[in-house]
Amino acid sequence: LARGSGQPQDIGDTFLELRKDMAMAAKEAQMSYRITDLDYEAIAITPGNALGTYVSAGQAYSFGKSVAGGVKELEHYARERTKSCPNTYWVLAGYSQGAMVIQNSLEAFDPSKIVYIMYFGDPKLYLPEGEGFNPPACRGDSLSEYRVNVPDCDTDNGILGARKPYQYPGLEGRYGLWCNNDDFICGSSKNPLITGGHSLYEENGSIRTASTYALRHLKTLRRKGSISSSAKGQNISLSSRKSVSEDRLDT
Repeated sequence: LARGSGQPQDIGDTFLELRKDMAMAAKEAQMSYRITDLDYEAIAITPGNALGTYVSAGQAYSFGKSVAGGVKELEHYARERTKSCPNTYWVLAGYSQGAMVIQNSLEAFDPSKIVYIMYFGDPKLYLPEGEGFNPPACRGDSLSEYRVNVPDCDTDNGILGARKPYQYPGLEGRYGLWCNNDDFICGSSKNPLITGGHSLYEENGSIRTASTYALRHLKTLRRKGSISSSAKGQNISLSSRKSVSEDRLDT
């Protein structure tokens, strides 16, 4: 997990919910695992840095430095884990600022080793079907394949501008996007005073659902022979710098 702005490492609500739900998924897959929280600043948004964050689309000033630091840490971790355990498989989760960290780090990974990517409240969200007057999404048309739970059909771009293309090449079909109603950060609310939905991903079952999606993709890999059917005893880790042995899934 790359956690969201201002969340403390290892004890934030998003990480605790992900740890619980992905542990259940890993156990169902009969794999050992490690669930970890990326060691990066995850700087909080304050009145002092909000303007710089917005005008730079999150690329500069203190927020941009925080994202860049997270990218550097995750790329280092991915290299080290792959070197020590070449058969590592990964589940990557990003909440809010953390979604930007994950997306900007994907070049460091072998695409064939990524099981699933889950984004919650992404400030760089892009849903073309939500653009314009009476957008296609409001008619149930042209929904993006990575759109898992975005109830507001007018949701189009995150507050820091759309990331285009949204899916990293070679990872199509292994993305999941969650954007609650009333979440100003991912763009379902256009009012900066209506942000309550941004803090509900732990409470409304989004992380639990995402974990079941990750489990489905893991089972698909095993059926295809990419992961041994005798996976019990293999190691599944979920993103951090702690040591792991044998085959594993890292989120």
